[in-house]
Amino acid sequence: MTSPPPYSEILAANIRAARAYLDISQASVARRMTALGYRWTRQTVGEVESSDRRVLAEEVFALGFCLQIPVPFLLLGAPEFDLRAMLPAGYVVELPHTIQMQPGALPPGRGFWDGDTPTITPEESQKAAAPDGGVPQIPRIARDA
Repeated sequence: MTSPPPYSEILAANIRAARAYLDISQASVARRMTALGYRWTRQTVGEVESSDRRVLAEEVFALGFCLQIPVPFLLLGAPEFDLRAMLPAGYVVELPHTIQMQPGALPPGRGFWDGDTPTITPEESQKAAAPDGGVPQIPRIARDA
């Protein structure tokens, strides 16, 4: 089984695709972001699109505005691709397409967090994400079928 891509690569690809769809340059995105109060340059856009720079949540919101696209389209996985992503610590998560919790996503009495500590390891999340996973599922967000 191949590892899913890092989430940062999915976000970067979505930003690139949205910019390409509008047929605007990285410099244009930088100017739009600057107009909204962000100190972005063409180099900043290039770093974001190559996943060399992390993007703040408020920047994603602004990018949605700049790229004229609903923010969820920047954040979520494309349905034609693997709907899983890996977070920096190695956790594998399923990318949602709608924001609605599935009933029974968590086994009774077991949540994902214990204070600030995950209740499962990255390896357990990877196994749970595998088709033959046998460990309790982490919270998932439902997708439209």
